[in-house]
Amino acid sequence: MSNECYDKWWIATRKQLEDLRTKDKILEEKTKPITDRPYAHSFVGELYCKYCMALQNLATCLDQSFMTQKTFTMRKLMDAAVIRLNELKELFVYQLNFSEFYYLDNNMIEQRLIPHDIQIIDPEFVFDRPIEIEDMWTAIKNGETIFVPPPPTPRESLDANTQTEFDEVKEIQPSIPRFNPPVVILSPQEVAALERKEKVTEAVLLIQLHERARQSRVYYGDLNIRRQIRIKATLKQLTPDAPISTRTNAAVVLQKHWRGRLVRRALNKREIERRLLIGMTNPSWKSTKILDDYEKHREERRAFRYKQLRDYVQANIDEKVRLLRVVGPRLLEDISEEIRQWFYRWYTEIKNFDKYPDETVGGTILVVRDETWTPQEWLDEVERIRRLKERGIDPVKEAKAKKEAEKKAEKEWKAKLKELNKKEKQQAKAREAAGLILMNFEQSVAADLFNEGFTEQRKIWDKKSNTDNPFYKPDMELIQEQKCYEMQLEVRKEVDVLMRIELALLNDALAKDTNKKVKPAKPPKAKKEKKSKDLTAHRTTEDLFQELVDNGIIHTYPKVKLNDFIGDYSYNNYEKRGMNLNPMPCLGDIRNAVMVNCILPLGVNSIVKPKSVLIAGPPQSGKHLLANAIFNETKCVLFDISPPILADKYIGKKEMVMLVHLINKMSRILQPSIIFIDGGEKPFYKKIPPSEKMNNPKKMGGVLLKNIIKPITPADKVLVLAISKEPFNAQGKMQKTFERIMLIPRPDYGSLYIYLRELLMSYHGINRNFNVSELASLTLYHSFPLLKSAIETVLTSERIAQLSYKPFDSHEVIEVLLDSPPPINDKEWANERRNAWIKALKREPLSESHLRNGRICSRHFLTGKPAALDDKTNPDWIPNQNLVYISIVQPSSSASSRFERSVKRSRAEVEVQTEAVENAEYLTQLSMNEPQQEEISARQIIENYVSQSIQTDLTDEYLSRVSNDINFCNSKIYIMQTKLEIAMARGVL
Repeated sequence: MSNECYDKWWIATRKQLEDLRTKDKILEEKTKPITDRPYAHSFVGELYCKYCMALQNLATCLDQSFMTQKTFTMRKLMDAAVIRLNELKELFVYQLNFSEFYYLDNNMIEQRLIPHDIQIIDPEFVFDRPIEIEDMWTAIKNGETIFVPPPPTPRESLDANTQTEFDEVKEIQPSIPRFNPPVVILSPQEVAALERKEKVTEAVLLIQLHERARQSRVYYGDLNIRRQIRIKATLKQLTPDAPISTRTNAAVVLQKHWRGRLVRRALNKREIERRLLIGMTNPSWKSTKILDDYEKHREERRAFRYKQLRDYVQANIDEKVRLLRVVGPRLLEDISEEIRQWFYRWYTEIKNFDKYPDETVGGTILVVRDETWTPQEWLDEVERIRRLKERGIDPVKEAKAKKEAEKKAEKEWKAKLKELNKKEKQQAKAREAAGLILMNFEQSVAADLFNEGFTEQRKIWDKKSNTDNPFYKPDMELIQEQKCYEMQLEVRKEVDVLMRIELALLNDALAKDTNKKVKPAKPPKAKKEKKSKDLTAHRTTEDLFQELVDNGIIHTYPKVKLNDFIGDYSYNNYEKRGMNLNPMPCLGDIRNAVMVNCILPLGVNSIVKPKSVLIAGPPQSGKHLLANAIFNETKCVLFDISPPILADKYIGKKEMVMLVHLINKMSRILQPSIIFIDGGEKPFYKKIPPSEKMNNPKKMGGVLLKNIIKPITPADKVLVLAISKEPFNAQGKMQKTFERIMLIPRPDYGSLYIYLRELLMSYHGINRNFNVSELASLTLYHSFPLLKSAIETVLTSERIAQLSYKPFDSHEVIEVLLDSPPPINDKEWANERRNAWIKALKREPLSESHLRNGRICSRHFLTGKPAALDDKTNPDWIPNQNLVYISIVQPSSSASSRFERSVKRSRAEVEVQTEAVENAEYLTQLSMNEPQQEEISARQIIENYVSQSIQTDLTDEYLSRVSNDINFCNSKIYIMQTKLEIAMARGVL
């Protein structure tokens, strides 16, 4: 796209934002408090949709603009729009829906929009960093070293008395020159190119090998067929030909069917091409040349914009040096003469001098603005004090009493305000209990930022034409005006120091002339500010940066975009919310929540944003993908403080203090920064698993909230991000640590349909009309990686070659999934586990009093904690140790050893299947012998337990046998139900 196109885009976007802001301002001023929740939801949702669309246009214009100084104005409007969008989001979260997820179906229908129109996928923020910091981060990403410690000082040479004969021989012997081969350091891009070239070469060689083998097989096959034909021709007996009519009728039948097949084939091909043309079906390959060229063009524009930024910074430096050299001395004299004129006016009028204004309130800038006392006002004040003294009133006491009265009035006002807020909170609780709301449409915090941005655009950039600056060079007039203002402030501070000394000399001379004692001016009391000690003040930024890189805390991350997280929106949750339900969000809603809570706030200089976010979800749910997408979208510097990274590093209290100091200091210098924890539950473990004790996972648990998260201010572009797959293993402190907790749900039907369609349509032989809906329904709640591995298992090279005459079918994937664990149904498993616990405790169903008084702790489990919900084979799935009703004899084979043996057998089975796949007899024998071994181990365990609380004729062995039969029947029923669903989906039944 051309510069003219982006300029027109910016004009339209600015008009759109001005109209939206005008409407928003009218609503802020004239809208009364809203008590109807649906109306308030629709009211706020309309503004939210419009700000989302305006924000996407603003981001594109800001990203592709060449005029560096104009982008500062755009950036103010961008920040204001994000702040306003965040305010509307907070209204949804804290007043309307009380949830991180909100649905705007009615607003999209009114405005004729689709969910994609209001989704902010790729905002392309311009994340500002100083140029020198950006250069350091670029060097780190390229694998370069930015700091090399100085070499150690050479040791002093030995004295002649202490030097040995061996040392003399070493000095005499000449050093043998060594050949050091040149070390070629390749960039990550070059390494990736070499790896890709090697892979392509291997693939080409493999294809050539198979193609040559195929041609050889075809050639020798043809020879064999011809030989067989010749042999048959010599051996067969000649038979008379059929009548001409019979042969003619046979030819007609063959022609009819063959021509019909050709016509049907042509019509089918034409229909497929038509559907591909209008986008009804997905092709197996899409040309990305246009998108690649567009993205390449955008990258070239960004590179040129970055060059323009460097030129602008250099122009600022050069202009400042020039002004200090040319204008600085003259400006120093002018300001000094101006202050001397102020001294002279006071002396000529009242023979006295005023106090010099304090630097904290502006210094002599107050004199220029006429905000100091005039001589006449000073005389009036002296006269007032004299009259008060004549009346016997102490002016000091009067001023003190006046201040105390003001403090008392302010204290009373604060007390009334506190009481009013307390009443409002009580009323809000009462309204919440009654299901009512009271939403006040207050003025936006971003109103001043909007006004400032629009004013700059009108006064500066509307008067300038792009034709006057076709090469987008920095506007020196604006730079000169800004640098003159900055130089005046700097020079005035230096002049104030000199003029204070001159005023002190004038007061001394005046005191000598009037024979009065000079009272030295008391320096103002400076406010004591808490200054944190900088433990690394003696070290450079490069040194600290390189230390964190060498320790693995700062490292690069894979390139991932947020739209790589596949997920569909929820299309029925809006209606469910209207029925006072709280439905689970879909994966598309999770993606939107990540953008609003984690990415957009880091692009704004000052905004009230979440300091810490936790993304929790089951394994293989896309947590790492979302984390890497956040890193890439924000272009942040990653600080990884996961337990495996910090293992054997920064040990001890002093080193931990240094680590926290380095993270806090460098994250502010290198911002935007993200402090990442892979395994957010690990710093808050209830009990550390034995396999993780060597990593000391609770190292950061005591300092994370107090020393890292709390010091983050709204002006800091710093976020603490964690992902967790087992948040239930953490203490309650984890919930206090993270301000936002987002749970990734199991894949829904819409998300599965999109993923499966994109995955299957990438195979050329798959029918474009394949029923993806059927497969998505049958594989509901399965994770994406599991489905991908199942499809790759089915669609081998041989199976892909058969797709032309043997179409792909859903049951092939289902048969592979039947061998894998079924998707977890948390509700059923939780109920089953609860019943098993009650049975283990040998009680009736627990009442509320029993639940309050019952205690199950770590001593009731073999490993010290209950097993995972889906690990039913683990003996710790239910309590089994130190129970009152059971006495455990020292068993020869305990439940723990049984569990370990089953794990070893499963591992051995996997190894055998991978190493001896072709040995079918051995695998069959292994599968036949395994249940017998399991039964023996189970019988040994049963014999070692002596029950003391149940008296019945039924033995434990009989009950175990019945339980095994029931489990076998359940598995058969599950397989039959699956096959029935497949048949019903195909329409067979």
